[in-house]
Amino acid sequence: MTPRINLLATRESRTLRRKRRRILGLAAALLLASTALGAANVAQCRHRSSLETDLAASRATAAALRRDAKAAGVLEEGIGEQRRGNAAVMEWLEGRTQPAKALRGLSAAVPETLWLTRYAESDGTTVLEGQATDDASITRFLRNLPDDFAERRLVEAGKAAADGDLRRFVIRARTTPLHDSAPSGE
Repeated sequence: MTPRINLLATRESRTLRRKRRRILGLAAALLLASTALGAANVAQCRHRSSLETDLAASRATAAALRRDAKAAGVLEEGIGEQRRGNAAVMEWLEGRTQPAKALRGLSAAVPETLWLTRYAESDGTTVLEGQATDDASITRFLRNLPDDFAERRLVEAGKAAADGDLRRFVIRARTTPLHDSAPSGE
């Protein structure tokens, strides 16, 4: 009789080895994929962190710009107010048919950095109130006043507002009345 060789066990062991290799291959592929995903996740976290830092810096810059824009708006409003006040005096001066010599001299004496906010005249005394960007403008205005404003003196000077850079001033001077004299014979 011929010996019989049982090949079934060999086949089963080969099949079992193949399955093990496949499982090990799949496990290795799964391990590599999870490592790659973990690395991608770490990179995304770092990128998100840098974006959050940039966003915080951008927000701080935007807040600073908003504060600066608000301050600029307040300054522009103040300048507009001063110009409107100065415009009232200038309109009054231009509206007269025969402006007095003293008022023409007053208009010429006002530097660009100074605004008159009040002009009052009573019993030979003139009061000039205004604001300027600096003390030098006030001094220049006081020095450039025409001779019609005799005995002129700076009565009061100080800051216009607690948080502003403008300087407020009051000047008193003895003057002759600034009315236009009617031509004789009329």
